Amino acid sequence: MIFRMTLDAFHRGLSAMIVLIVLGGVAVVSANAPPGRWALVVLLAGVVVLAWAFSPCALEVEGQELRILRRLAPPVRVPLDTVRALGPAPEFSLRLLGFGGLFGSFGLYRAKGVGTYRRYATRASGAVLLERTKGIPIAVTPDDPAGFARALKGRLPAATAR
Repeated sequence: MIFRMTLDAFHRGLSAMIVLIVLGGVAVVSANAPPGRWALVVLLAGVVVLAWAFSPCALEVEGQELRILRRLAPPVRVPLDTVRALGPAPEFSLRLLGFGGLFGSFGLYRAKGVGTYRRYATRASGAVLLERTKGIPIAVTPDDPAGFARALKGRLPAATAR
């Protein structure tokens, strides 16, 4: 089963704005080509490409495994026998390491009541938190959170919903 993760208006708008700024920088630098300026443009373009490559795009539930699919990077594999509970993820978190808005919000985050967790989100709200017996919690934002939760509950050995 595949559950899509599409960008909400905030993430689409922010991503478009950043890509346009980087493209503008490429245009300005290529017109003038001063020495040393290419390094900054290449760095910014690299960050955009890296963010796109690692951004989540779907969730795949197959057998006893959840795969968080990313655009170019290998999927994140989560054995379902390590998931003990499903519930709502925190709305407000502190980003420790990762991206926050460019093609989604993903990386290592920290929130009150949850502690440190991994976030793979394409929208600002409606995230599902997977509490785990092994490993830190994971928050994901499928387009159909209720359908995703139903699909997982039937496959989790001792999961409960909060």
